[in-house]
Amino acid sequence: MGAGSSKHYYDLLLAPEWPQGLESLTLVSDVCDLAEQHAADRCGKHAIQVYQKCCQLRGVQDAWGGMHAAASQLHGQQVFRVAQDMHALNLKLTWCKARLLQASKSAALTKTAQQHAAKVKGILTVACEAHTNFQTSLSLAVAA
Repeated sequence: MGAGSSKHYYDLLLAPEWPQGLESLTLVSDVCDLAEQHAADRCGKHAIQVYQKCCQLRGVQDAWGGMHAAASQLHGQQVFRVAQDMHALNLKLTWCKARLLQASKSAALTKTAQQHAAKVKGILTVACEAHTNFQTSLSLAVAA
């Protein structure tokens, strides 16, 4: 992880064609849409917990808004760390989306709506934590 690596990630962050930010925004939206659909269809009175998680997840999307502007203030290991976190976030959101899609196929086999709600909430929690961690990392890097 020398200067070359950091410069590489810096270039990635500034590149206009870099898709990760928009890709993650779409993933956040997809994950929330799927979870809310599950909540409405099967979770009953437990739906509110799922909706709260979705609100939390959608609420930290602002981190993407200033991504390119913030990147111009970063350098060296800061950029490398943020780029790594971006990658980790994308992987976790992709995992969450896959799990929710899988759940939609097996939801009929779950014993109770409450169990299903707990599963969906657990999947959403992973996504929320990943997104919040990224936002914190970006804020710290910009402030440094």
